[in-house]
Amino acid sequence: MKTNKLQIVSVIILFIALIATLILYSALPEQIAVHWTKGIADKFTTRFLGAFSLIVVSIGIFILQVLLSRMNQAKKVFYNIFFFLIIVALSITQVLSLLWNTGYKLDISNIGGMVGGIIIGLIFLSVGIFLRNTKEKLHAGVHLGFWLASNKALDNYIVRKKTNNIAGIAFEILGTILILLSFFPKLQNVSFNIALWSTVAIVIFTYIYSSFVYRKEVNKDEKL
Repeated sequence: MKTNKLQIVSVIILFIALIATLILYSALPEQIAVHWTKGIADKFTTRFLGAFSLIVVSIGIFILQVLLSRMNQAKKVFYNIFFFLIIVALSITQVLSLLWNTGYKLDISNIGGMVGGIIIGLIFLSVGIFLRNTKEKLHAGVHLGFWLASNKALDNYIVRKKTNNIAGIAFEILGTILILLSFFPKLQNVSFNIALWSTVAIVIFTYIYSSFVYRKEVNKDEKL
């Protein structure tokens, strides 16, 4: 996925959140809840501020996303992924908050776990996308010590390309699984353990895989 596609998706998400806000606005009470503790609303604000504050903040974050990605091309991938995740989190919070205030008594505790799981899943998914798109950028992606010990640039390039690709696929699969688990309240509690131990497994697997590919490329060169 190219970086600018994340900006397009950000615009679509903001547009959906804005349309949902406009549709639900007339059904909102004069005072709406903006904070919950253990599922109980304990902080309120006016209808206008409660409905549009997060939208304004999200638009400001999107503008910052575009400006920073253009000012610093070397870090534009990081900026776009980081700000994209914030926009997703705020937009989901916006819509769910408005639904609760219009009378849909959602279980905020479970929703909090769901939103958190989705965000964590998106982070892993974004890491995977980033790794798979750093194949030709030798300054980014996975770096392992035995690459640096070699003077063969071609070997390093091929190994890094394959390593980033396999690690990226693994993180994308993990991210997708975590997003799916977030929709099942009974499985939300195990998501953290899955994320933790899967990350450890991916790191170990990536190192072993990269070592294997590296030795294979070195042996191939020695036979020539």
